[in-house]
Amino acid sequence: MSNSDRIKTSLEIALERSANIEVDKVALKRRELEHEGRRIAGMMISNNAVTLESQLKGREKNDIEIIVNSIEEVLLSNIQLPKNEVSLELIKNEYEILIRIKENKKLIKKKISDIEHLFQQYVEQLTLLEKQIAEELTPSLKKLEEQIGAQLGSKVKISPESNPEYLKKRKAIIENFNAQYNEQLLYLKNQIKNLENVSN
Repeated sequence: MSNSDRIKTSLEIALERSANIEVDKVALKRRELEHEGRRIAGMMISNNAVTLESQLKGREKNDIEIIVNSIEEVLLSNIQLPKNEVSLELIKNEYEILIRIKENKKLIKKKISDIEHLFQQYVEQLTLLEKQIAEELTPSLKKLEEQIGAQLGSKVKISPESNPEYLKKRKAIIENFNAQYNEQLLYLKNQIKNLENVSN
């Protein structure tokens, strides 16, 4: 290898390192903006007085896009299947902020309405399912109580929550039920993601 080849190789290495540094700077800035978006989302969720406009004022358009997308990710990740009626109220702020960050207010309100309807249906169906589970699994629990009672020579009461077999069967039923609703929820979330965000 000649001296010129070695110089050329060294130059190429230097250029590659320089390019990598530039890429790292871009990636670092993106991570910082995404972090900023998560921070703003937290502020807006906990304090209705915090406005999107005040947080984005003076920022470049490309930066705004990354920040708003990050805010959206936080909001959508917070929207999960509710445990009960009370849970339905806990994500109202997320809905309101989603409306604020989307260009098409009418369409985002429709999508949120679809989610609210899905959640209401889920809570109602979950209540019915719990009753059905109890009706289906209680007889086997009673039988187990009789068997153990006969062995001990006295009546035995077994709580469903303390019976591993009961809990295992209940968990399998609930997980299958949740999977069906989570699939519908994911579909609606993806539709929301496809709606254009505000750019300023």
